[in-house]
Amino acid sequence: MEIKRPDIDGWKVLGHLKYNLATRHIPVHVVSTSDQYELGIRKGAVSAISKPIDRESLDRLFVAMKERSAVTSREVVLLDGAGTFDGHLKRMLDAPEVRLNTIADPKEFSSLTESRHVDVAVMTLDGKSAKVVDRLAKAERRPGSVIFY
Repeated sequence: MEIKRPDIDGWKVLGHLKYNLATRHIPVHVVSTSDQYELGIRKGAVSAISKPIDRESLDRLFVAMKERSAVTSREVVLLDGAGTFDGHLKRMLDAPEVRLNTIADPKEFSSLTESRHVDVAVMTLDGKSAKVVDRLAKAERRPGSVIFY
């Protein structure tokens, strides 16, 4: 999506897409000459590219878009060392397109998230999770999203 359009404010369009339950799942890629293109990531865009765009960057963007659209299931990992996650949360996540792993050991959790793609990591906010967050920040491979529950 081009942010600076003559007919409409791209930031408003992105905001409407991401705050509407019916459209928030739509992946948006921000393309702009604006110095604030990184704001798009904070507002929910999948990626942001600053103009001018060379052919290689555009090709990489299209490859990433194609790979993302080919994914038919999501990997969700719960770090639950204290047994905090009750059956309700697990039932909410129970769907054919969701692969759910519950892990009690923070080291095993870190190893898993570093060894393969994880879409969402869910953990409680405690002393152990702080260490895991530090490891994730330094890792080459990270979950797409981290949720503190």
